[in-house]
Amino acid sequence: MKKKILFIINDIDFFISHRLPLAIAAKMKKFEVFVCAPSELKKVKFLKKFGIKIIPIKLSRSNKNIFQDVILFISLYKIIKKLKPDILQLVTIKPLLYGGIISRILGIKLTIFSFSGLGHIYYSTSILIKKIALLILRFSISNNKKCVVFLQNRHNFNYLKKNKILKNNKICFTKGSGINLSSYKPSKKRFKKVTITLPSRMSSEKGVYEFVEASKKFYKYDKNINFILLGKFDPEGPSCIPLKLLKEYNNKTNYPNLRWIGYKKNIIDVINKSTIIVLPTYHEGVPKVLMEAAACGKPIIATNISGCREVVKQNKNGILIPPKNSFAIEKAIKNILQNKKKLKKMKKFSRYKALKEFDIKYVVKKHLNCYLSII
Repeated sequence: MKKKILFIINDIDFFISHRLPLAIAAKMKKFEVFVCAPSELKKVKFLKKFGIKIIPIKLSRSNKNIFQDVILFISLYKIIKKLKPDILQLVTIKPLLYGGIISRILGIKLTIFSFSGLGHIYYSTSILIKKIALLILRFSISNNKKCVVFLQNRHNFNYLKKNKILKNNKICFTKGSGINLSSYKPSKKRFKKVTITLPSRMSSEKGVYEFVEASKKFYKYDKNINFILLGKFDPEGPSCIPLKLLKEYNNKTNYPNLRWIGYKKNIIDVINKSTIIVLPTYHEGVPKVLMEAAACGKPIIATNISGCREVVKQNKNGILIPPKNSFAIEKAIKNILQNKKKLKKMKKFSRYKALKEFDIKYVVKKHLNCYLSII
């Protein structure tokens, strides 16, 4: 009888972009793979092609209604109890919290806690929410011999260790979810137009407002440089940029050098057409989009925080800047553009670092080793 893996995640698009290769690899090893997530028919049909089964659930990232969260917990409990998965892989905050309690109660053979960052567990302004979240994680993870914790940076490790969540646990470090280096590679084409791109969900915590402000400042310096916001409107996110404002960014009168182009399926094309990739985010695990940018040989400007430091080496393949600082973004762009020799060196070092550290094969191998340990 085939062993079952159940992924629980709050965003089916995130699963497809970050976890699908793991699911496919598990299928190839004869596992039966299920994904529990909010979904739509189009995505269900897409994943069905790979033999992956969807269990739809109402799971809102931004919901703070306790009653709805109780319903969510009960729904997850029923799904997990009925399916009886051999492996439960929890991704994103609510699945980590609620799935962790359920796995402990039901005694699941192996639970994988995949931290792609600490998000609102660390950055929430509510002390009560932090305390409750940490208490739940401590109950689910600490001294749990039936779980493996996947982390993406040392900051997350130190924080969980300090709060007594990691105690006698098996820990695996990966550089994000890895990338396919044969797909993401430098373009042979040469693009004359200088373009600065911020690729992410359109959320204030990604530094969108600072990027926009930097574009306005830069227009006074050089009117021929394009600033691009690449990413989808994120109404479910707790800090989403209003759609009306995103559309306003395309107003040539008020924002002459800025465009919001929304979500693009083929992000590689946009990255390759960009001169510099910017991500002034407030918090991250290891940003996949920065690894993709590095693989495409792009100089990167990113916030000087733990996750971004895994990708950007200061003045080697980019510049690390303070958070919430539009002036620092503008200054870093000028620094790179004014020195063609530095620009060229950064391009080479980005690709070199990607080849050395970001191959998805390493991430898949570490997960498969965990999956196969229960057989």
